[in-house]
Amino acid sequence: MELRWLLGGGYRWNILQKKNSLYAGLGVFREHETWNGPDQQIDKELWKLNSYLSADVSISKATNVNAIVYFQTGRDGEIDVLRNRLSGHLEIKNAVSDHFKVKLVSNFLVDDRPIIPLNEVIYEAFFGIEYNFN
Repeated sequence: MELRWLLGGGYRWNILQKKNSLYAGLGVFREHETWNGPDQQIDKELWKLNSYLSADVSISKATNVNAIVYFQTGRDGEIDVLRNRLSGHLEIKNAVSDHFKVKLVSNFLVDDRPIIPLNEVIYEAFFGIEYNFN
């Protein structure tokens, strides 16, 4: 992808906001993408609907889970189909001390009709250490 522009807006609902939080969102956006395809440059302009569900949960005093899942869909008039995308992020943090946390981060993307030939499912996972200077 050479270029991507997004412009849009939406509404977010606070379903639960106490020690743990849960949010849901719904919006619309205009997306412009420029791709270097195998044979030519491809430009796409699509209106899309975006929805998401997000949570921040304390499992214990030391362990916290943060997750978000997005669903985006938009009709591509050139080929008369819906282009759907499901993506998400999961982060699990565990405090080892006042300053150190270990964390596991995972991301995924499922795109049912990629603009250019790509894998329809992409995922990654990371293990890391976080240090807080305070």
